[in-house]
Amino acid sequence: MTLKYWTKRLSSQYIRDDRYVLSVSGLMLLGVIAGLLQLHLRYPLNIPGHHGLEWMALLLLGRFSSDDKKAATLLASAAALTYLAQLPLVSASHSFKPAGVFILTGIASDLLFGLTRERFNLVIKGALIGGLAFISKPVIFYAFYLLGGLKLGMFLKHPDYLPFVSHFIFGAVGGIGGAILTGCIRTKSRVSKTHQ
Repeated sequence: MTLKYWTKRLSSQYIRDDRYVLSVSGLMLLGVIAGLLQLHLRYPLNIPGHHGLEWMALLLLGRFSSDDKKAATLLASAAALTYLAQLPLVSASHSFKPAGVFILTGIASDLLFGLTRERFNLVIKGALIGGLAFISKPVIFYAFYLLGGLKLGMFLKHPDYLPFVSHFIFGAVGGIGGAILTGCIRTKSRVSKTHQ
């Protein structure tokens, strides 16, 4: 490694561009909000996957708003850490599984974001990524059941098909919400730039 290498490295856009720091801070903040909501927001619904509404909205808002290819994974890591940090303070009935689900859906969202075509409408892209990424949770849980005979939570209380359908729907609706929020922010940003 030469002096030329380090000079080029230190002048890279990620080190000198303040917007990157703000982007990472924004992603971490969205993750913290998601981790707090997972434990403290209670819907009067007994349908598996209902937290996909707020989780996929926040996750895709962060992913659509960042140029970082690992933005959803970073946001999901902050959500998982926030969730785990709260566990000792709440009742023992809460499981560590949501932290793993945060990471799983974050990685899935980043992968799906790279695979979806640019020409997709933002709302359609949000619905597809949100639904497919969030359905990864019941897919993994069902794989545990098939391989080890261990039925987990949602498959004990509901017919086997329901968690797949409900997770896809809640994830897609949350993804649409994240896409609409992103569209509103982009429009407001463009309008404010034209008035300057």
